[in-house]
Amino acid sequence: MDDLARVPAQTKAAVIEMVKLTKSRSGWSAERTLRALGVPRSVLRLARARESGGSSR
Repeated sequence: MDDLARVPAQTKAAVIEMVKLTKSRSGWSAERTLRALGVPRSVLRLARARESGGSSR
C-alpha cells in the first residue's frame, strides 16, 4: 500500500473492520494488526477521523 491517497474508501473501510474484528477475536492492538497487514497507522487515523465527521488534521 504505497500510495494510500489512491486507496478506495471501501478498502480503507475493510481495513478498519478487519482491525476491529482482529481485536475482538485475538486481543491484538490496532497497531499490531496494521503492522501485520503492512498498513501505516495514518490510514486508520484518517479513516476514523472521516468516519466521525472530523477533519484529518
